[in-house]
Amino acid sequence: MPLVEQTTPPSQPVAPPPMSRLVEQNDLFSAAMEAERHGHHAAALHKLDDLITRFPEGPLTESARGERQRIRSASGE
Repeated sequence: MPLVEQTTPPSQPVAPPPMSRLVEQNDLFSAAMEAERHGHHAAALHKLDDLITRFPEGPLTESARGERQRIRSASGE
């Protein structure tokens, strides 16, 4: 019986599983809300902007946009 040589494809970057991307989005959103609760509006806006930029089609993007608008209005920006 002839031996069959197995080859492995060259290493390529592998996208993280979708769940870990959702965890990243949750972490950013939570950190933004925590910053806002402590009165750190600029930091909250920065984190929300980061979430919106990095995950434009993510499930939390619309919520991030809404929170961003609310924080800007509340802080007089």
